[in-house]
Amino acid sequence: MGLLHQPRSTIDAQAVERITKLHGDLGRTAGLLKLWLTTPEAQPHSREIVNDLIAALRVLQVEIIAAIRR
Repeated sequence: MGLLHQPRSTIDAQAVERITKLHGDLGRTAGLLKLWLTTPEAQPHSREIVNDLIAALRVLQVEIIAAIRR
């Protein structure tokens, strides 16, 4: 470093960016689900819709875990 050598980063910036984006998507989606379920006039008409959304949230969680492991 004394000879102006730039050390290589051990962190993959693209992976960190992808994980951050997935985490943000997960948080926003879960927040909207919570708002939707706690607002009486916005309650879903079908349990299937809620179950599908929860399944989508689980898929996002799996993607985050896979990205972290890579």
